[in-house]
Amino acid sequence: MTIIPDPSRALQDLGLTGLESDIYVQLLKESPLTGYSIAKSLAKPVANVYKALDTLAKKGAIEREEGKTRRVRPMPYEELLRNMEVNFKRLRDKAAASLADLPGPENDRNIYYLHNMDQMLGKCQSMLAQATTIVAADVFPQAAEMLRNDFSKLIERGVTLILRTYAPFEFSGAIHNLAKSGDTIQKRWPAQWLNLVIDGSQSIVAVFENDVPQVIQSYWTSSPSIAYLNHNGLMSEVAFATLQQEIENKRSHAEMEKTVHSMLSHMGDPVPGFSRLVSNLGLVPKQEILESSHE
Repeated sequence: MTIIPDPSRALQDLGLTGLESDIYVQLLKESPLTGYSIAKSLAKPVANVYKALDTLAKKGAIEREEGKTRRVRPMPYEELLRNMEVNFKRLRDKAAASLADLPGPENDRNIYYLHNMDQMLGKCQSMLAQATTIVAADVFPQAAEMLRNDFSKLIERGVTLILRTYAPFEFSGAIHNLAKSGDTIQKRWPAQWLNLVIDGSQSIVAVFENDVPQVIQSYWTSSPSIAYLNHNGLMSEVAFATLQQEIENKRSHAEMEKTVHSMLSHMGDPVPGFSRLVSNLGLVPKQEILESSHE
């Protein structure tokens, strides 16, 4: 069920003040009006209303009549929203140019909580754009759809995608595992679930509401140990589920052995997170020890 927000509240979310929003909505209902008439309709001080009208005019939200009464009417909302979008892009580009030379945060080993859907989804998209080798994703239906385009871009770039879903999800190019008891699992877990790891180096886990997307809990980390262990955990789960299906389908021993080797190829050394973990722990990979002993 789609919930339609209050018009004034929706405009406030776009940057108008409460009074500016109320005035614009009032003008959509009845116009043209004088500032005095608007103040009387909204039961607001006349001086405050005239000040808000001046600001709305500067923002391109209203038009003023020539003449003594100076009545106003609203710009059509489509034009207002388009102007807001153009202005936002201009300000965004200006901000991006001024921030480009700043160093930005470095990845560390801490766990950080994400508090809303935009923040959580933006982090997922940023992670997927950074992936170079492999992505493991364990996702419920809504989460899968939210990231569909980002998954497609991964495949186009040649990044391996290991995808486990809990409902049919038409998607090509990924190593896809459909959970056998997906419906039962979703009924037992009355929310949306997302577990995403890129290159065994960054990990995000999120639980959010079904009907009105709202984060219940979500955290992100670039801790080498947490991210790499989460990657191996997801890979092991997919491997186990795939083997279980092959046993039920009476696959041959050779076919199942091939599946095991295929899954193992996506764990350990080939995963960037492995070398990062070893490096952070101050260890030397066995291969380097062998090579140095033969010099």
